[in-house]
Amino acid sequence: MNLVIIKGNRAELVRENGSLVNIITNDAISGQLNTKGDLIVITKTDGRVDLHRANGSFIRNIANNARDARFNGNDIAVTRNDGKTDIRRENGSYIRTI
Repeated sequence: MNLVIIKGNRAELVRENGSLVNIITNDAISGQLNTKGDLIVITKTDGRVDLHRANGSFIRNIANNARDARFNGNDIAVTRNDGKTDIRRENGSYIRTI
């Protein structure tokens, strides 16, 4: 199983032993793999939430003006700067606000 770590504002995919698999993106503040380990959601310093494949390729922008994003099953929970949490599908479509 791989892990996403943030090292100096750079999101890296590493193995459990710490060896580098791939550099995902720069300007990241948080990142998380989904349960299958094939998708990564990254929150960037400018508030963008991006979805990447495990090989690092960009898929799409999920949201803007965000503080954090985490996988919630197959959906993505995006915490906005105003404190509210949006639930979005992997394709970025809005489901609801909590």
